Amino acid sequence: MRFAATFAVLVLPAAACACPVCFGTLVNNQGLASGIWWGIMILLTVTLTLVAAIGCTVWSIERRRKKAGG
Repeated sequence: MRFAATFAVLVLPAAACACPVCFGTLVNNQGLASGIWWGIMILLTVTLTLVAAIGCTVWSIERRRKKAGG
């Protein structure tokens, strides 16, 4: 598999430019910075949403447990 990937990169160098973030640098340097910024924002949004959902669930369970026991 590694041989096939190496061969493809050497024979078809255009295939190595398939990354959408790197494609922005072909037009101008602004594309790379914008792509990285949006990638970070999307990853942070997903992560913080999951952490908030887990925290809200734990808080809700603990609140119900205290009402039932106390």
